[in-house]
Amino acid sequence: MILHWQYLLPAALFILLPMPLPARMRLTARTRVAAATVKDMVCTWQNWADLLRAGLAVFVLLDYAITVDSTVRGAGLKALMVESLVLCLGLLLQTVRIKQTTLITAPVFYLCGLTIPLSGYLVGIFAIFVGWLFAIAGKHLQYILPVTALALGVAGFILGSLKPLLVFNCVLMLFPVVISLLFEKELLFACRAPRDRNPDASTEETPEPIILPGNRL
Repeated sequence: MILHWQYLLPAALFILLPMPLPARMRLTARTRVAAATVKDMVCTWQNWADLLRAGLAVFVLLDYAITVDSTVRGAGLKALMVESLVLCLGLLLQTVRIKQTTLITAPVFYLCGLTIPLSGYLVGIFAIFVGWLFAIAGKHLQYILPVTALALGVAGFILGSLKPLLVFNCVLMLFPVVISLLFEKELLFACRAPRDRNPDASTEETPEPIILPGNRL
């Protein structure tokens, strides 16, 4: 196994470092605002930045950062361990945010971005489509991650591409949900709230990116 540091380090940084909260970002409790919607998430540029950086970084990590010599026993497993370690640490840093308190966030766009290079274009896009479709139809953002994980497993099994990276992708998809259940904390979604979400705010204020619970569409 050969590590190409010129590719590994930039890819790892993009995977590990969470998007910095902008100056106008504020963390709002459930009792002060309505629940997040799909539209709110789609209209937040930070989410799209997460999608692009995760997809590009994972593509570089898998295809350029590590060279595996197939003649060396165990080299493939070592490469998989390095890739898994980077991805696990990255997702942990995206999911657990420390502000005034510990927040458990659902980095939906980040996970969608890494799904395509991890699981393949056909399986990845299909699973993401199904996950978002259920969230829109069921009017519940928390459907996205578990349904996408299930769709990944089913599509991989049917297409005969149920490989270690795809199984690992399913685990990553479920990680924020499991963490929120274990620590009994609400799973929050980063989105931009409309002006009328906070009636107590000054009328001169512009809509700000906030993190909201994802109860309804």
